[in-house]
Amino acid sequence: MSDPMQAAEQEMPDRWMPPVNLMRRDASEAALKRDVDYGMQVMTGFSVWTEGQGYSLAGKRAMEIGPGINLVGCIGLRALGAAKVYVADRWIAPWQEDYNPIFCRMMAERIRAEGRPWDASVFDHVATNGYQGTLHLVASAAEDLAKNMPEQVDAIYSNAVLEHMADHRATVQALAQITAPGGINFHQVDFRYHENFDRPLDYLLMTREKFERESIAKHYELGCQLRPHELRAMFEDAGFKLAWHPNSLTTEPYLAEFLPQLRASQSEYRNTPVELLREVGGLYVLRH
Repeated sequence: MSDPMQAAEQEMPDRWMPPVNLMRRDASEAALKRDVDYGMQVMTGFSVWTEGQGYSLAGKRAMEIGPGINLVGCIGLRALGAAKVYVADRWIAPWQEDYNPIFCRMMAERIRAEGRPWDASVFDHVATNGYQGTLHLVASAAEDLAKNMPEQVDAIYSNAVLEHMADHRATVQALAQITAPGGINFHQVDFRYHENFDRPLDYLLMTREKFERESIAKHYELGCQLRPHELRAMFEDAGFKLAWHPNSLTTEPYLAEFLPQLRASQSEYRNTPVELLREVGGLYVLRH
């Protein structure tokens, strides 16, 4: 049988970096342990977000956008009680026999060992049977979800994903169309420059054209120049009622050093009030 990851990588032009999801996963014991640690963080986050809104996934249709290398959040949504879970990504990470079954068994063991109130048997089932019967895979860019989804869903989750969109307005409109009436969205967004987290706003000094060229070459994995208040306005324009919970800020020494550069630049962000530059990450909770 041909290797889907190898085939996908061969199709990518040399000047582009391959999408992270299509790279072969490290199946070493140390890497798997790190991935399980992160998987538990993701599940804890999804659980806290959901319970914090007094929302129950029982019997609900849920979706994760951009689930990463092992789809742990999507499997986790089933373990948290969702009746049906969709996985949406332009590049869905392929199943890797020397990685995914081991990872899922380790997740099940960890959930039981910590006594978490989650259904660990979901991970056992996936370890044995793969994604079929547990997850519904939708290979689609977020901007195109409205035409590629077979139905609306009740709850949508994403974790450090929406900053990687090619067209944010189209993505927001698609989210509004696929969210069922009364539905909820949770989107943790990282607004830092992903090339250098220590200098999270430096990319605002680039022209939009230059940043777009770099972003295309790296599959929008650099983040986005968009600021939190701009994305908030897009959500509101699409009809969402929302709460914004900032949870990541720039450091004041960096901001003091960066601000004169921004003010003296030709950037379209040069006149942005400083209070709108401090917030570089947070959670959007959307109601439809």
